[in-house]
Amino acid sequence: MTYSAAAVLKDDVFPVKQYGNIVLPQGKYKAYEIVLGEGEGHNWWCVMFPPLCFIDITKGEASIEKTSKEMENVLTKDEFNAVDGSDNKMVIKFKIIEIIKDIFN
Repeated sequence: MTYSAAAVLKDDVFPVKQYGNIVLPQGKYKAYEIVLGEGEGHNWWCVMFPPLCFIDITKGEASIEKTSKEMENVLTKDEFNAVDGSDNKMVIKFKIIEIIKDIFN
C-alpha cells in the first residue's frame, strides 16, 4: 500500500465504557495507537480485544461466561472485580470540597 503507518504506546484518558454487563471505569490507560494513512478510518477495537465484542444481539450484552473467563486470564482479581459489575462501590466526590479540604489541611 502507498499510505503511511505509525504506532505509538501512550497514556490516554478514556471515558467510562459499558459493554452490556461489563463496565470499564473512566481513567488514564496505556493505549497502543496504530494510525494508518490519515487515521480517518474505523476503529478496530474488536480486532484487538475480541472478548469485549462477543455481543448477544437479542439482549445487547456481552457473553458473560466467555468474556469473564477471558478477562480472568489477563486481569488481577482486583482489576476483574472493578470491571465485572460485582464491585458496586460507588464513591461520589466533589472537586470543590477536595480543594477546600486541601486549603484547610
